Amino acid sequence: MSKEMFFINAKLTVQGCIYDFQLDLEERKYKTHGWTLDDAIESIQEQFDCAVHDGDIVLADPEDIDLIDITEDMVEFDLSELPDFLNGDWDKISEFAEHYYSSYYDIDVFEAASNLGIPFSDVDEAYNGEHRSDEEFAENICAEIGYIPDDFPSWIAIDWEATARSIMYDYEEDNGHYFRRF
Repeated sequence: MSKEMFFINAKLTVQGCIYDFQLDLEERKYKTHGWTLDDAIESIQEQFDCAVHDGDIVLADPEDIDLIDITEDMVEFDLSELPDFLNGDWDKISEFAEHYYSSYYDIDVFEAASNLGIPFSDVDEAYNGEHRSDEEFAENICAEIGYIPDDFPSWIAIDWEATARSIMYDYEEDNGHYFRRF
């Protein structure tokens, strides 16, 4: 399954010139700590150094390359390409990048988790699918767990509304996405 790609755009100012860079959140997906502000600056430093050495960026004094250490105050980050629920929070961006690209779930599942205050690290374990209603969720979970036998008589009615109220003490929902409470 193809994942939606997310980028951080950055403008770097060096020696009075502005250079544009784009950082791919998936680039660091295998790092154990996700994307941090330090990772972003390190990536820009690497891209800048390569561009200077390749001749794509020409410095006023080429020998300055060894003296230019990119710092946070030299970079203006544009986080508008990222999902709104990340709120420009580098810790949240880092946790999202670490877990989103290694998960099978779409962005809307992570948004629902964020809205419910569920850490992205818990999404895989807590997520219980998408359902149209609490009643549908209750019926599906009872069937999956095996509480409704295959030979259950069709003439017996189950109050799924009451069952859903009881089950929802252990689950929470946002926009049709259901998560087990820890």
